Amino acid sequence: MCIRDSHKSPCPPPLSSLKVFPPKSIGKSVNWTLLKDHFACGGILNLEDCLTIIKKATDIFKKEPNMLTLSEPVTVVGDIHGQFYDLLKILEVGGDITSIK
Repeated sequence: MCIRDSHKSPCPPPLSSLKVFPPKSIGKSVNWTLLKDHFACGGILNLEDCLTIIKKATDIFKKEPNMLTLSEPVTVVGDIHGQFYDLLKILEVGGDITSIK
């Protein structure tokens, strides 16, 4: 993982849509690990890819109930107020989001 030092390293170019949304993942999620690493290095996305991610997230949120019934163990994270690097640390400490709740 690269935590970008803005004085020493340039921002990487935007990721291609094929990397963000691999063809085999159509109808599934984005490549979150790639995005996390890309953003940690100060990377950006194309506007269309950002809007696609927002649309996918909106569709998921609309389908979920306001209250969820969960069984333990559960990791609870509060509002991080847009602090991206705090989110990266939470993901690092909390573990792989594909295998935890």
